[in-house]
Amino acid sequence: MEDIFNFILAQSDYAHFYIFGLFMLAGFNVPVSEDVLIIAGAIISVKFAPENATLLFLSCYLGAYFSDLICYFLGRTLGLRIISIKPFSKFVDQNKINSMSGFFEKFGIATLFFGRFIPFGVRNALFLSAGISKMNFVKFAVVDLLACTTTSVILFSLGRLFAENYEKLFEHLANSKWIIVAIALMTLATIVFFKKRKGLKSS
Repeated sequence: MEDIFNFILAQSDYAHFYIFGLFMLAGFNVPVSEDVLIIAGAIISVKFAPENATLLFLSCYLGAYFSDLICYFLGRTLGLRIISIKPFSKFVDQNKINSMSGFFEKFGIATLFFGRFIPFGVRNALFLSAGISKMNFVKFAVVDLLACTTTSVILFSLGRLFAENYEKLFEHLANSKWIIVAIALMTLATIVFFKKRKGLKSS
């Protein structure tokens, strides 16, 4: 990921094209970090090409969202066969898909919203699982848009905030990721608690 990060910084004049293209590859499950792409775009918007700030944000935001839709439609079209179809079989983790499917069964649409905040390869497994389970597309598109907007704004803002000392940014980002993950998991746990409590009262 560091090589991709440095490459994008070096191509700052055309970075918005590269970023969007890499997001499209990520939609096909090529292992490209969404976080790295958004932060690189944010840094460039401050230090190297401030005149392209709007284009850079849009390339990150729309790239991330369209990438999610591509992943969803891959799951919906290919189903579990994707695990055995090359080149997808190299990048798709069946254990993660099984885990995400289990979360969808237990927690429903909340899994999609809060799961999108969790990095480390969880996102694509989440979108594939949503497609494989034939989640209603409109519901997927709306909920993912809300989550994608939130994560894109947070990461882009972090990138701009630490742009002057971007060498240290990933150290701060690592801590921020765990904070976001913790908040997402606590919120999900709260929803589950109240759903169970409501179910006990109604019974």
